[in-house]
Amino acid sequence: MFWRFNYHSSEIDTLLDKEDVTLVEIISEEDVLQECKAQNTKLIDFLTKPENMKNLLSMVINEPSKEIEEKLRYKLPNSSCELLTSDITAITDSLMSTEALLNELLGFLNQEEALNPLQASFFSKIMGLLIMRKSQEFLMFLKSRSTFMDRLLHHLNTSAIMDLLLRLVISMDSPQSRTECLEWLKEQKLVERLIDLIRPVHSPETNYNASFSLCDLIRHGRDQLSFEQDTSVGDVLLKVIQSEESIKSLLNSMFEDPTVESSIIGGLSVLHTLLEFKKANPFESSTSSLPDVDKFMASIDGTLKALLPRLKDFHRILTHPPKQHYCPMQTTAGLLDVPLGNARLNVVRLITYLMVLNYKPLNEELIRLGTMGVLLGMFFEYSWNNFLHTQFEHIINNLLTNAITSIGSGSISLGASTSTSPAITLMIEFKLLNRIVEAFELNDDRFLLPSHRLGYIGHLTKISNSLLNSCNAPLLDSILLKLDQSDVERWKDFTTTALAEVNKQNSLDGVCLLSLLLLLSLLLLIVLLLLLLLIVLMLYVVVVGMN
Repeated sequence: MFWRFNYHSSEIDTLLDKEDVTLVEIISEEDVLQECKAQNTKLIDFLTKPENMKNLLSMVINEPSKEIEEKLRYKLPNSSCELLTSDITAITDSLMSTEALLNELLGFLNQEEALNPLQASFFSKIMGLLIMRKSQEFLMFLKSRSTFMDRLLHHLNTSAIMDLLLRLVISMDSPQSRTECLEWLKEQKLVERLIDLIRPVHSPETNYNASFSLCDLIRHGRDQLSFEQDTSVGDVLLKVIQSEESIKSLLNSMFEDPTVESSIIGGLSVLHTLLEFKKANPFESSTSSLPDVDKFMASIDGTLKALLPRLKDFHRILTHPPKQHYCPMQTTAGLLDVPLGNARLNVVRLITYLMVLNYKPLNEELIRLGTMGVLLGMFFEYSWNNFLHTQFEHIINNLLTNAITSIGSGSISLGASTSTSPAITLMIEFKLLNRIVEAFELNDDRFLLPSHRLGYIGHLTKISNSLLNSCNAPLLDSILLKLDQSDVERWKDFTTTALAEVNKQNSLDGVCLLSLLLLLSLLLLIVLLLLLLLIVLMLYVVVVGMN
């Protein structure tokens, strides 16, 4: 604003005084954006001329000549985009009031081939501004274009287009506009189309972006519900996603033959988001709130019902991962044949969520399939995969102390356990306690060799302590009564010797580390005090010298 009071005359003002000045000359100036945001009236009048607005938009959405040097090729398109999205009312009004310009803007989506990612980001930025500043008018325009949603989803493999789709939901300037937009997106069958884009016939980028879009819609819809608890409308898209029909369709898309990793992982990310329980009040001191649990369970009822008959498909992924993972992988810890893979890790994460819910029919199906035994085997097989070990530890903790338990016929009870508990299956049928003791014995033997300890020992230590300190102690006691006496004595001997020694060492290590940190902090404080004293002395010498 300094030059606005004639203390400084900008180069742009000088250029604008020329009769034959061109748009390229103006936007090539480095300070053109600053001048525009400083409300330089002469510049804004120049930019909003119909021919200049058309040229600015053309620079943004048309591919620049490849004859231009690569590092300069997108300089003018970038400057044009920054000017069009500078949030200057006159420029936004000029763009919005000219239907020909809006048609040209949407014409960017008419390309059949993949979009240029950088140009797509320019396009998305301009569209986002219009959605935010001219919500009602722009929504009416989009609704009048019958092919807009088709073209948008055709290019969903581009991240900027995925971001634009979310802007349509979250950036409307009023609740009325947002509700109207959601109803329109429902009429356009957005959810159904996104689920279809997770099918294996589409590219991995499309699979992932479609699933990310659904996850964003779920999170945003639930956030809105937590802020608008008194409204009866709710989020219509969220209701569609959570319906049993939609989840069945999602599962069909994931497991369509031939299965591919991107479809499976994309669908699993949607299921994870649906099953993630968050309290409406994050500052509430209690670990769970019955009204929140009631609402959450009602919202995922369709998801659980749709999942039940497809658990066998997820079990099959654990035993027969997608073909991408059949290639052996050489690592610093040795040869992995077959690697765990992202698909199987995400299935384990899904089971972690299901163990939190402790939904009896799902528990019974997992036990029937033998899934808990497969998970236990994978835990020991992939001895260096901390992601897997962390998920398995969460599963054990959830089995022992469920925040939400036994949801039999729609009822909720806290702290209950059943005879069909996966915890009982793990410890009796698959001998979890014996496997833990054997792993520690094997780890002790490895210490005698020139090798590292087993990678899962830290997690097994935590699991062992969780079993000992579980708030569901009666469950563990009842399990011990069903084990062979020799196994019980072996477990108790382990807890009083090897495990106790590890806990003692870990405690000493923690104390030593804390002491070291305190010592380092003290030394740092002393150094700072000495530096401060030195500065004071130097200042004193300077002052005395001046006098």
